[in-house]
Amino acid sequence: MRKIILLLVCLFSFSQVVLAANIGRGLSKRYIGESYYGGKVFWLDENRIKGLIYVEVTTGSPMSSWQSFNGDYFETKAFYNGRPGTGKRNTDILVAIGVAAGQAGTSAEFKAAEAARYPGNCDDGAEGCYANWWLPSTWELRKLHESGLIKVSWCAWSSNEGSEYDAYYVDTSSGFSPNDSNKITTDLSSPTVCGSRFKTIYVSEI
Repeated sequence: MRKIILLLVCLFSFSQVVLAANIGRGLSKRYIGESYYGGKVFWLDENRIKGLIYVEVTTGSPMSSWQSFNGDYFETKAFYNGRPGTGKRNTDILVAIGVAAGQAGTSAEFKAAEAARYPGNCDDGAEGCYANWWLPSTWELRKLHESGLIKVSWCAWSSNEGSEYDAYYVDTSSGFSPNDSNKITTDLSSPTVCGSRFKTIYVSEI
């Protein structure tokens, strides 16, 4: 009986050590601008533990259409906004629509699908690699702008649909301004609109 009690005490002590170590690793406080799995922290909750990271992608065309789909307009219901993680909900909706329409992996898929695939051939959680990116909502892009991490004015697509024909992009040239633009044919490449200031920005969570 004494051996059983001693064994139970040892097991309990070991479990407490493991728990404390996991808490120490998982609940360390973060800071704005911190590098995290290939991105940078730009928003944190009040406890500075959970938050959002962003990455600016330099491959591909940042001004490619929000929706290609061979010129067919339709409503997607990607309206989620106003809190962290809403871009992911929108992205999940858009990816599912693309798969159902047989557009996955083609040049006709949604801009959001590019975010969901980034960076490609990545084991989620591997050092320096994170495979849980999405096209941000306008709320998430606003928080990125407020962080001050991007020092120049910029434009970027959000995952928010405006209507059957339009989706929202943001422009920080005069504060923070969400604007709607045609999903398929866009003039955002015009220097008088965004031009070279247009960026491809993906977001994920910590």
